Amino acid sequence: MEKVDSTPASQLRTILSLFIVLRLVLLIFYSPKGLFSAFTDYYFYFQTAQLSEQGYYPFVNMWYEYPPVLAYLPQAAYWLADRILPMGDIYSFGFQLYYRILGIIFLAFEAGALVLIHRIVGRAWSAAQADWAAWVYALLGLPLLFSTYAHQAVPMFFWLLAVERFLAVQWSGSAIALGLGIASKFTPAILLAPVVKFLWPDKRRILRYSLVALLTVAAVYLPFVLLG
Repeated sequence: MEKVDSTPASQLRTILSLFIVLRLVLLIFYSPKGLFSAFTDYYFYFQTAQLSEQGYYPFVNMWYEYPPVLAYLPQAAYWLADRILPMGDIYSFGFQLYYRILGIIFLAFEAGALVLIHRIVGRAWSAAQADWAAWVYALLGLPLLFSTYAHQAVPMFFWLLAVERFLAVQWSGSAIALGLGIASKFTPAILLAPVVKFLWPDKRRILRYSLVALLTVAAVYLPFVLLG
């Protein structure tokens, strides 16, 4: 008699598909004015990216609020949008296109974060709980609001990737992911505290992990240091 596998099939593919479709529909048809027509981060990204037309680039010859990864994702979206439509002000078709291109970039990080949540919960508990956690995250309103408002998905993706690689006992991969998270926004640096706690008392491994993370951050900043 054949043995029947009683393990339930993962629902991640269904959850991820619905997650992406919902956000794509909102991204395409939703007016980029934000909650109560407020000034969203997309306007900030657009207007600072426009300074490149005057020869100003983040960390090269102008100050920027966020670290390099978050500084140049909007810049890349602007470059691509400008190749398709002429850029104007925030009421132009150029901005509408830019908003959606940048939104798709952020959506890729959001979708990656959802997959990582599923993996982390699956590693720590069970496949059923991983599906439950993914459903909960996919249906939360606040992440959906931020997807139309700001950039939080980028540092969150690298933060979760660092945790997932850490649980997989891939110390170097975790440290690199953490370094990229810090190069997106400084707050992921607080993850070093629990890393030290879990690796203690292996001081050599703690030192190696910290060095890899710091070298990753340094590698991101190095081109701008060389440019003066």
